[in-house]
Amino acid sequence: MVRLLSLALIHTCETCGQEWPENYCPECAHTIGKTAKLAVPPPLPPKLPNPPAVPPQRVGESPIARLFGFLKKPAPALEPAGPHPHHRNFARMFIPTALTRTRSGFLSAKSEPHASRSLQKAWRECGARVLPPELLAPSAGLSVSGFRHEKFLCLLFIFPVAGESHFGFIVAGPSDDWSPEVRAKVPVRYFILERSASSVPVIFEWRPSTTEDDELFDSLGPGPSPQNPPDFVQAILSRFYGLKPNAIQ
Repeated sequence: MVRLLSLALIHTCETCGQEWPENYCPECAHTIGKTAKLAVPPPLPPKLPNPPAVPPQRVGESPIARLFGFLKKPAPALEPAGPHPHHRNFARMFIPTALTRTRSGFLSAKSEPHASRSLQKAWRECGARVLPPELLAPSAGLSVSGFRHEKFLCLLFIFPVAGESHFGFIVAGPSDDWSPEVRAKVPVRYFILERSASSVPVIFEWRPSTTEDDELFDSLGPGPSPQNPPDFVQAILSRFYGLKPNAIQ
């Protein structure tokens, strides 16, 4: 122990407790206050690994938005030949609904020379009402053409390639009067040619219902190859309306 006394250093022996002007105790014969061994500082902790990189944040994006963006999965890719919601809704719901609610106007509008243009607009509007943008299908290839067969009005729809339906075919009639009032009540039948699990497509016919269920289609068995649209028209007219073979080219 060391203390100051009258500006002089006084050393106190740790053993006998006596004070001496020097750091040596003659009574105990040992040095007072031997310099303690310097303590060795503890070793530094091991270097920590670098923290994971934080992806850059978009300006104005909240933490919740970033979280949902991280969890969001991309929409699954749809097979070109498989069911497509936009395609299916149009072929199996939009057209039957139009025939049910606005039959007269629909038959008239789709018989016009430029009906394919309005049909493509209806395709886009039909999809935008019920589907997110990533599930909308292009309208490329969509068209409609009309003709008369005896007392019947016929409309042939060619659907876009991406989807399960190749063609749609409406037969309205028979009727001698095609005024708007009569046309609104004229009998109609709607057929579609769809892909199947095999290489042979299948013909379906719409069965009207007040529930407007898109599954109300009855299978009529195998159909013709979709390579030539008139083959589908001829198959329907010859089977149900007595059209002679090879009458349509």
